[in-house]
Amino acid sequence: MKDNGSSRDRQQVLNVLTYAWRRLDDAIDSEDLGSQAGLSLTHFHRVFLQVTGETPQAQLRRLRLERAALALCHGDASVADVSVAAGYDSREGFTRAFAEHFGQSPTALCDRGRKYVARVAVQRGVRRAAMPVAFGTFSAPRVAFWRHYGPCRYVGRVLIELGR
Repeated sequence: MKDNGSSRDRQQVLNVLTYAWRRLDDAIDSEDLGSQAGLSLTHFHRVFLQVTGETPQAQLRRLRLERAALALCHGDASVADVSVAAGYDSREGFTRAFAEHFGQSPTALCDRGRKYVARVAVQRGVRRAAMPVAFGTFSAPRVAFWRHYGPCRYVGRVLIELGR
């Protein structure tokens, strides 16, 4: 989130984001999100854009694409299956949106990511995961987050802010 908007505005947007993140698989429209915030559609759009820097639909599209990238790069699902889960009617439409967002096709991004991880593992002499990895269904943990927009080199500043 950006530092724009009042504390009340930021809290309303955070509530809407929490609602939306829990329902990424559902068809969510702006009217639904606006009613969750208790604001008129016009005012909700203005507040949401001011606080996040994105429109509600752009944020939903980005979140679904980012989740799709994780599913493709770290799972066994096909591009066709992931595209349907991300809410796209066709693999072509999904691939076009994915390439527009990430700058490369789903396959190219995942291949590049896997090669990078393998190269770093070899450089560091890692033969297996440093921590045990488990897949399954787990109870939902409570987490804190602070979204960072911008270059990765500034993430340290975000971590300092989060630790305050």
